[in-house]
Amino acid sequence: MTSKISELSSHLKGLLYRCMESLQATKAAFYMTEGGSPYRVAASYGFNAKLAEELPPRHPVVERLLLSQKAFFVNGVAADPRIAPVLFDVNTDRILVAPIFFHGQLLGFLDLRDKSGGKPFTNADLQSVMPILRDIFDFLSSRGAFGVKVSETRQQVSPEAKLIEMAKQVVSRRITNRPVTGEMLSESQINTVTVALQTIFAVPGVILAAFSAFGHLGNVQPVVVDGEPTPDALAKLDQKLRAWLEKQGESVSEAGSPARVTLAPTGSGRPINGARLASILSAPVKIGSMKGLVLSVGFEQPPDRETQKLLTPYLDQVQETIRSSISTDSVRAMRQRVAEKLLEPDFETYPELVEHSRRVSALAEQLAHHHELPPDEIEMIRLAGLVHDVGMRKLEYDEIYTKPELSEAEKELVTSHPVVSAALTADSPLGAEIGRLVLYHHERVDGTGYPEGLRGEQIPRGARILAICEAFIAMTTSTYQPAMPESAALIQLERNAGSQFDAAYARGLAEMLASQHR
Repeated sequence: MTSKISELSSHLKGLLYRCMESLQATKAAFYMTEGGSPYRVAASYGFNAKLAEELPPRHPVVERLLLSQKAFFVNGVAADPRIAPVLFDVNTDRILVAPIFFHGQLLGFLDLRDKSGGKPFTNADLQSVMPILRDIFDFLSSRGAFGVKVSETRQQVSPEAKLIEMAKQVVSRRITNRPVTGEMLSESQINTVTVALQTIFAVPGVILAAFSAFGHLGNVQPVVVDGEPTPDALAKLDQKLRAWLEKQGESVSEAGSPARVTLAPTGSGRPINGARLASILSAPVKIGSMKGLVLSVGFEQPPDRETQKLLTPYLDQVQETIRSSISTDSVRAMRQRVAEKLLEPDFETYPELVEHSRRVSALAEQLAHHHELPPDEIEMIRLAGLVHDVGMRKLEYDEIYTKPELSEAEKELVTSHPVVSAALTADSPLGAEIGRLVLYHHERVDGTGYPEGLRGEQIPRGARILAICEAFIAMTTSTYQPAMPESAALIQLERNAGSQFDAAYARGLAEMLASQHR
């Protein structure tokens, strides 16, 4: 932090204290940048544990702000696995973050933690923080604290171009660089298992539990511990797990290193080091034909025979938790709420876009049922249909989609909307699997689509179904052009079957609609 910011720190602390009083938060910090990343702490209040002094642009909080460009809150370490380590690092379990953007540049952001009385942050808090955020912005900009005079700042690169580049990076990390192999657990299902892991502490002597999902979402390993784990304890867990995999004849090199999320649900505070982990037992988690799922349990003392017997019903419980989460109505309702939340900004501004998305979702769900796809895949297709165009609102939708002719720059915005939509979806609890369908819903089976020019079965079948259903809805409703009769739209689909559209699903749509009209 420069000397200029240091001079302003005391006044910033006063604004932070005012913010804490307004929202009843117990801790607050303000991060800012001077001419670009990284983001450094300019002032903080109330943090006892060590707060990160510097955050890179790929830090989960910074990345989420750059992508969504709006304030957010997370209540509980299990609510968002990407934010969980941020909470855990300073022994907090609730966070509200509010950014300052100017001409597409993230200049700084407020980081508020833990409301008094253990209360959750709410949407009302997001509104309450805005006046204080404006005061911080006015104070810092009037003193040239951002490195330039904000009133004269102009970005040579448009906000839309920056957003698209950011979306491409998120998509690359969370979707395209994670190959799909066989059946996969969704992020919501892995989150459910993470919560279930916490019940293992009812077994005497347990101080650690880990659920390793190799090949799922790029290898994930939620770990729950009774206290703060040290690096040598986590290294011991990795070593034991690799030894167990080799004993089972699994390829350790193919399994790769998991991306770990570590949670301390009981908060005992006593450090867990390698010496305390006297024994680690691992067992496969068997869910249908899914592979690569392993449960590991660490003990402070080697477990006796009776304790080991208790692990069998616990393993059964974890397996049943996953099975039920795949089909439970409560999970469906939760994912529906997430999809609706992504659509929410469009309800009043772009009602025709929301209606288009709902129609595509409903038709795609029907077509997936017609082809007798598995229930969990049908649900993913339905949700992908709802959110497939959420990126449009960030790409001048109201200006571009009413024009008869587009410039090259405007065409690039149009062809970028699947990337932005996919990044927003993948960065939400809906996760990478649904984001993958969104990303590829404008690919063509002949390889001339976008954004990646995939062809044939390289395109996920859910995305191929979405492509047909979106085209049919676009042709038969007046959202983007005068509506045509269903019969004419089906002729267009038939003409383009095998080039633009998957021929089998195009025939399936015609058959399904014909049976409905009998």
